[in-house]
Amino acid sequence: MKILLLALLGMTSFLAGQGKTIQVRTFCFEFAPGARNVTVAGDLELMSSYDVPLKKTLPLEQQALTLASNKILIGAKDGATLNVWADPTIPANTNEVMIVLFPSKNKEKPYHAALFDDSLRSHPLGTFRIANYAPNSVRLVIGGSPVEIPSGKNTLVEEFPEKKANGQVAYFAYFKAGNEWKRVSTGFWDVIEKKRTLQIAYQNPFNNRLEIRGFEDSLPIMKALRAKQQG
Repeated sequence: MKILLLALLGMTSFLAGQGKTIQVRTFCFEFAPGARNVTVAGDLELMSSYDVPLKKTLPLEQQALTLASNKILIGAKDGATLNVWADPTIPANTNEVMIVLFPSKNKEKPYHAALFDDSLRSHPLGTFRIANYAPNSVRLVIGGSPVEIPSGKNTLVEEFPEKKANGQVAYFAYFKAGNEWKRVSTGFWDVIEKKRTLQIAYQNPFNNRLEIRGFEDSLPIMKALRAKQQG
């Protein structure tokens, strides 16, 4: 009877929050030791959930997820419920979310998560979304556009005054160490009109190495092509 009551309570909670169905995709910036799969859920009772074999590349498809609250639950299945590792809050006024997983030293919760508004409105084609998940501020100059990003924040870069004819822009990246700025890397990034790019600054907790890694994203174009084929 107690188990039935708990199940009914869970169903009531789920139905009360039902109606907010979002599109989600998930990838891993870096693997945590021994954890290569996660479950993404909209509720503890796993009434809306899916399993994700983790990859370090952007998936080009989204999956529907119905939420019982304003949080996405990420973790490992424990029988009929979920052992939650992370429960980030979805960005306001969006129906499309990208989950990026980062490794943790906590063996009980091997990943923590960052959420991004995955809509074309939030991240248009031909632009860069720069996110800083390093412990200190990061400063970049991208195609002549300077930007400083505090830890845990992200910003959109849309203008590139010094973009070359081939679409390339020079970049210089620095991180703050005490009162000094130290160069992380420099080179060229491609501004691709039919793609958008996510650049993530991150410090690995296992070796303390700071890196900036980019991910070119063609999801909006792929969605348009699939819609055209189906329509």
